Amino acid sequence: MIRLFILLLGLGGNAVAEDRLNDILVHPPYEENYTCSDHSYNDQAPDVFRKTGTDCVIVRMHKVGEKKFLKIYSDEGLKNENYYGWRQPVLSPCDCLVKEISRSNKVNVPGMTGNRDEVGYVSLISEGGVSFILVHLGEIFVSEGQLVSAGSKVGLIGNNGMSRAPHVHIVAWKDDEPLQIRFNPKLIGTTKPSAPDA
Repeated sequence: MIRLFILLLGLGGNAVAEDRLNDILVHPPYEENYTCSDHSYNDQAPDVFRKTGTDCVIVRMHKVGEKKFLKIYSDEGLKNENYYGWRQPVLSPCDCLVKEISRSNKVNVPGMTGNRDEVGYVSLISEGGVSFILVHLGEIFVSEGQLVSAGSKVGLIGNNGMSRAPHVHIVAWKDDEPLQIRFNPKLIGTTKPSAPDA
């Protein structure tokens, strides 16, 4: 019985390994504690940065009586200002070149999405050819052509585009193949100054 279980476990592991995306280890997106949720993989998406990605939100501990819970907002989360991530710094995942930026003055009401075209984002590329896009930024601190260090502040968390709450959507890819993003937990809480303009 145990041998059969091990055999089945081994088969399952091989099947999963064949279907997995390549991954990349990068600098965490925030200075504070956070949690991320991956988008399901969509092989039919029109472009690589819509095939998958991860949404990251800042979390804080709430005490209710003797119990403690992680939450993403205070009160009921009906205002952007109630979210712990609202207007908090977003950090560069890598030592990268800023390829493109798009600023947006649009601010969505929590629980309601806006237009895909009204989104703030920063597009980056590493020396090794890995591309990143950080989406739903409210303010952007970098310029196209600027070199940024991993962990440097590139903008602030916003709520625009196809977003229902303050967070950052992050996508990574290389050679038109999406990458599974993993964040280096040893670097949480570390921030670097931005590099001078290129």
